[in-house]
Amino acid sequence: MTDTINITFTESSAGALNAAGRPALALPDDLSLGPIDPYDLEAREAFFRALYAGTEYESWYADDLNAIKAFWEETRPGNARRVVWLTRRSAREYAGFLEFLSREPDPCGIEVVDLTDGIDVLYEDEPDPGPDRIVPISLGELEPDWLAAQQDEGRALTPDEAEYYLRTWKQLKQDEDSQDVRTLWRGQLCHTVSATIPQAVLDAVPDEWTSAARVIGDALGALSMEYDQCGDAYLYSRLLGLIEMGWVEADGDTRAMRLLQVRRAPAE
Repeated sequence: MTDTINITFTESSAGALNAAGRPALALPDDLSLGPIDPYDLEAREAFFRALYAGTEYESWYADDLNAIKAFWEETRPGNARRVVWLTRRSAREYAGFLEFLSREPDPCGIEVVDLTDGIDVLYEDEPDPGPDRIVPISLGELEPDWLAAQQDEGRALTPDEAEYYLRTWKQLKQDEDSQDVRTLWRGQLCHTVSATIPQAVLDAVPDEWTSAARVIGDALGALSMEYDQCGDAYLYSRLLGLIEMGWVEADGDTRAMRLLQVRRAPAE
């Protein structure tokens, strides 16, 4: 019997598959952020250390380096059946998938479970006998059994699909402006204008003192209405940048958002 390796690009999606008895490996690296041309672990570690300097996230990439290396080693082509899971509504999952595909000697030789269009879920306690359509912006949102039930939906990419994905990733790598943050717009993964995300964070800061964690939660919700974009740690780094520029006032310990209170700086 051929072994199966389930491959995901977030720890939450791997956790859901593991909970359902489908052993899975996750890439601990978030390729929607940081330098990707080339994909150099030392350069990426330096990027995140500088990005999160002075916060509780400062060492997270260095802490995950061994796990990142292990992922790429354990998911190399071999005798096992490899099933790659993603939704293209998650910038992290999509970017991780594109890097994974770019390393494949035969991009059409893997199975892909792409749940971008969602899944049908039947609730036993609802009077309507028909299924409901669930469209997640990250596979980690799905119940373990719902996710595992999609195992047979895997299929090989067509040559045209593979060529499109490889071209997309190559273009992003060649775009110098995309070496910071990549987000989704109308289903396309693209570099983001540097001012866009800080503005979304500033919009979430009220005039009265409130928890920075609340602000980041509100900003994350506003940015993720349709897609799963950059995470809370990145948004917190943008909030700290707004504090340094004087747009936001702060009181407390900036090392952790849960220890910090913020408010909009008064207009001069």
